[in-house]
Amino acid sequence: MRIALAQINPTSGDIAANAAKILDAVSQAAARGADLVVTPEMALPGYCIGDLVEDDAFVEANEDAMQRIAAACTGVTAVVGFIDHDPSARNDHGTVRKYNAAAVVRNGRVLQRCKGRHEAWRAALGPAHDVSVLHDQPALVLERDARGRVVRHMELGYPAR
Repeated sequence: MRIALAQINPTSGDIAANAAKILDAVSQAAARGADLVVTPEMALPGYCIGDLVEDDAFVEANEDAMQRIAAACTGVTAVVGFIDHDPSARNDHGTVRKYNAAAVVRNGRVLQRCKGRHEAWRAALGPAHDVSVLHDQPALVLERDARGRVVRHMELGYPAR
């Protein structure tokens, strides 16, 4: 498995520009034979977005851009940092709960979403530790316990070679 790290410099609050950077990185990585492209935390909305996290139109634009990235990922899998939300849950101030999240996307589909344990405006999803084969599937390990056992992971959606 060839893994590419999309070392982009997202601009806080500029979803369109960040999506273009992600799409360019995915295209370049795929052309070089990558099987998996991993973007930074909050790559799509940018980090330190302040009150934009409470703007419904911003969160929806973030979701739409993530779906466009999924559609463009043909033959390559990408892990995209974005804001996910849960319309049925409320945070402490009564607004819709949003999460610093990552999505595994490929061939026009969102294969999996992983919400951080904290809301998007707090410190959130820590860096992935490694890519491992779990249950005969490549998986991005998100958290291990004190003994090194995998506690949380995201399956990448295709069989190990």
